Amino acid sequence: MANIRNQNKELVGAYLYKEDKQVVVKMANNHNVNQSDVVKASLHKFSKLNKKEQGSFISLYEDNLEHPP
Repeated sequence: MANIRNQNKELVGAYLYKEDKQVVVKMANNHNVNQSDVVKASLHKFSKLNKKEQGSFISLYEDNLEHPP
């Protein structure tokens, strides 16, 4: 049935700033996909980075939170 979710899937919740949420919505609309597809694609790309690159990316994001442009 179409309304039954795959038993291997789990819900993940996250709080995003409104601006970040708007980016996800815009990207989903631009590509005619669900917002969760944009998040999954982003996670897939992030997981392909090595540990050092992931750490640098996270640090860059955290620095932007502390000192917004």
